[in-house]
Amino acid sequence: MSTSVTQYLYLQTAIEKGSLRAAAGVLGVSQPTLSIQIRKLEEELNVLLLKRTATGVGPTPEAVQLLPLIDKVIRAQAALVRRAAELRSPTTGTVKVGVISHFNYYVAPQILSEVQTTYPLATFEIIESGSVKIMDLVLSGELDVGLIARTPDIPEVPEGIRFVDLAAGRLNVCLSGDDPLTASDTVPMDALRGRSFVAHSPQTTMGAIFEHYRAPYELTAVTFTDSGPSTPRLVASTHSPAFATSSDFRVASENLDVVYRPLTDPPTMVILSAVLRSGEQSTTLVRALTQELRRRRKESQWPPGFAAV
Repeated sequence: MSTSVTQYLYLQTAIEKGSLRAAAGVLGVSQPTLSIQIRKLEEELNVLLLKRTATGVGPTPEAVQLLPLIDKVIRAQAALVRRAAELRSPTTGTVKVGVISHFNYYVAPQILSEVQTTYPLATFEIIESGSVKIMDLVLSGELDVGLIARTPDIPEVPEGIRFVDLAAGRLNVCLSGDDPLTASDTVPMDALRGRSFVAHSPQTTMGAIFEHYRAPYELTAVTFTDSGPSTPRLVASTHSPAFATSSDFRVASENLDVVYRPLTDPPTMVILSAVLRSGEQSTTLVRALTQELRRRRKESQWPPGFAAV
């Protein structure tokens, strides 16, 4: 059998995109090449894998059952390449780090500076995104490590990753200064029932929290944002609340009439965590980064409102 990981990747991408043309564009190959390789894979496995229609492509029932195994093969090959590179040169190379804006604003520059002092030939590539997206990219191997915010139950944690919990703080609601709820020191979730929110992208933890509470508490979205620093400005301008961490960009809020109040009933903790792939040996540089994060955890060098866990 001469099937290759490349053929598996071609099939996986075609199914994800629902179009051979779109998949070919992502993979950087011609559509005929992509189609031929998928057909060869079907012939070699003697199984029809792709349903081809006038509107696009999709997985056959057989492909649905095989996709989890195909995904494991693709991830294993990526891990093999990373490990081989580590063996060739354990203290050089590029580490791709996914960070949420909160981490990037308060913590990441200092931590990466410390690690780079020890490993001057290393390069750290920072990709800023939402926590949900970062977990997906770590799992797929596109990122080596992620620095995210999460709650114990939200968002749903995909199988195949593990956390190094670093610090925790209370989930807050950011309110405009004229909101009647600012009169209380805390805000019960039921007091927000039926309110219009400044909501975050579903790719972020705050967005996942909004979606979690949206139906039970009849919440609506007046606007969406992917930017942490823009949240207090939108709260001030729309007079609508937003879910926030206990120290969400207070610098951005200093000249704005907004107030942060802890959320109660139910009380929810926000955990700052490093995300790694489970069942895989980390490289020297990733281990060094994780050790520096743990050192900072012990020294409690975290944003206001967060304490080491």
